[in-house]
Amino acid sequence: MAISLDHPALVSNRHASMAEGSPAGRPGLSEGQVSAAEPFAFGLCAGRYMPACDTVSARTTAVLFAAPWGLEELSTRKFFRLVADRLSHRGIASLRFDVPGTGDSLDPPSFAGGLAVWRDSLIEAAGWLKMQGFRKVILVGQGLGASLALQSSPQIADLAGLALLAPVLSGRAYLRELSVWAKVVDDSLNLKAEDRQPSGVTSIASLVMPPEIAAEVGRMKLSVPEQTASVPCLLLERPAQIGADAFAEALDASRFAVERHPFDGYEALIAGPINARIPQDVVDRLVSWIDDQAPRSGEAQPPARIALPVGSTLQADLFSETGVRFGESMRLAGVLCQPVRATQKPAVLFFGSAYDRHSGWGRLTTETARRLAAEGIPSLRFDCANVADSPPEMTAPAQVLYAPAQERDAQAALDFLSLALPDAPILAVGR
Repeated sequence: MAISLDHPALVSNRHASMAEGSPAGRPGLSEGQVSAAEPFAFGLCAGRYMPACDTVSARTTAVLFAAPWGLEELSTRKFFRLVADRLSHRGIASLRFDVPGTGDSLDPPSFAGGLAVWRDSLIEAAGWLKMQGFRKVILVGQGLGASLALQSSPQIADLAGLALLAPVLSGRAYLRELSVWAKVVDDSLNLKAEDRQPSGVTSIASLVMPPEIAAEVGRMKLSVPEQTASVPCLLLERPAQIGADAFAEALDASRFAVERHPFDGYEALIAGPINARIPQDVVDRLVSWIDDQAPRSGEAQPPARIALPVGSTLQADLFSETGVRFGESMRLAGVLCQPVRATQKPAVLFFGSAYDRHSGWGRLTTETARRLAAEGIPSLRFDCANVADSPPEMTAPAQVLYAPAQERDAQAALDFLSLALPDAPILAVGR
């Protein structure tokens, strides 16, 4: 049985009643935020759209996030969600999404186009924002995502700003560092030699970079494109990054109005989903800088369509996937994966581990869900509260791996799946 998105209990409601308690006094949380961002889909890509909390004061400039790759992406998922939440309460909408072949997005037929496959998705996402009525776009990228944002910037009309967080300047150095980092991760897991990726494969945390992408990254020496107009640029530099001064000078020469700062807390942020620590000073600086590039004064009220829900289903040959929100105040984010042809088989409810996002370590949960759907078995994967795309549960500790409050998350997921697929028995699966 296919899910009915019109069911009253399943419809996303950004303005649902607020849960008891408020995060206003807790570090790293924005005032009144309890709802997960709205799921959306375009092309091959799945993501989350965070509208402005107050549509009356909403700006006509929106933010587009360009995520890093691999373990760095897993580590920074919550960081980007916190920034998006803070921006929402300042009247600034934002989009964050998975590039093709990562997270919840579909795999492209081929990666023969190399990095252009990922750059094109970023340009397409910016175009989606413009189609919703936003007049200007601010790009915010980290790591490899920052490099892609810079390369794509000339093709994004009405660019209001560019925030580059620890951009990859030398692809060769990046891949060498990735190789060392991957070995540390494998050693920490006590993996045997036969369980590790073979030599010549670019991977970390069981996430494999397509060889066409890796080959182009290895040749990349990040250059600065010429701009026809001055563009504000926030550059947060990694500690002791080689070539940082020359890169900043090249930005200045290409009409980027550069504001440089050290990326304090960078190493702690990318330490892995379990150990990652959010640098609050960086969040504050980034939010404040974006706020300055999206002024309120002189802007007419944005078109009503900006705040409308967006499509959230990706269709493949053997399955369809729909981004969902559920639970009290729509606070939990997940993905419902369904077979193309309905069967009488049970449904699977995937529970995550620690702070891993719902696509799973090594994208295991996403790939397993799709394999199951090919066999006629639907499933739901989701983030527990305060993991990746789901905001905190108001009564739970701010930083915790396992807590009794997660039993309520489990019950909410069971309730949602029972409503979405009322005739299917449910199997719970966890690592």
